Order: sequence, then structure tokens, then C-alpha cells
Amino acid sequence: DRGFNVARRTVQASSGRQMVHDVKRPTRPVGLVEELGDVHLDDIREPNLGVTGAAQRIIEKINLLTDESYVKRAEGIASWRQSEVYQTYLDQGRQSITAGRSIEDLAHARQRDGRSFLTSQEFSAITDLNQHMNI
Repeated sequence: DRGFNVARRTVQASSGRQMVHDVKRPTRPVGLVEELGDVHLDDIREPNLGVTGAAQRIIEKINLLTDESYVKRAEGIASWRQSEVYQTYLDQGRQSITAGRSIEDLAHARQRDGRSFLTSQEFSAITDLNQHMNI
């Protein structure tokens, strides 16, 4: 759950026995702009949503920001550009161009090396998403 950070804390009770309590600290409130910067690869791979559904959610958030103001839209897009998904997209795209390798081939190699990667379907969905945002 992204809403709470849970830590375990051991406390000495008056009886001398140790007791374990959950300590919940709420994270700072997150708005749409911050949410866009916090999109991770796991988010776009959510089984119930799929990459197309995840991309649609991102578009909906951008549209809500656009309804608020164009400044908010620009802030949202700038935040998206800082996300793990977008940074992986850029890195893998650059690597594909410079190495002359397919996105799918790079995805397999990056996965094998333990690096973040996008499948060709995910890469394509992010490309479409970026075109919708005009970036």
C-alpha cells in the first residue's frame, strides 16, 4: 500500500515483556503531478490493467491537469518525464538506435542483465502515450 509506510517497533512493556507494534507513518499527500512522476514499471505491468489501461490512466491524469490549467499540464508532463517508466523508455530507445538493435532484443538483454526494461508492446504503448501528450 503506497498510502502508509509500516515499520515494526519493539517496546518494553511495564511487565518486562517485549511487545511489537506497527508504526504507521502517512506519506505526504500526493497530487496528480507527483503521481505522474512516481509511475514505476510495476504500475504499467499491473495484471488487471495492462499496459494499455495504464497508459489510459496516465492520459486521464494529464487531461484532468489540462482542465485545471495549461501550467498544471506542463508540470504533469515534466513530472512524467522524471518517472522510472519514461527514463527507461528514453534509455532503451537511445540504446536501440545507437546499437541498431530491436526493442525486443534489448528487452531480453536488459532483463538478463538485471536492468529495467520495456517489452516491445510496453515501448509502443509509451510511444503512443507520448504522442498523445505531444512530447
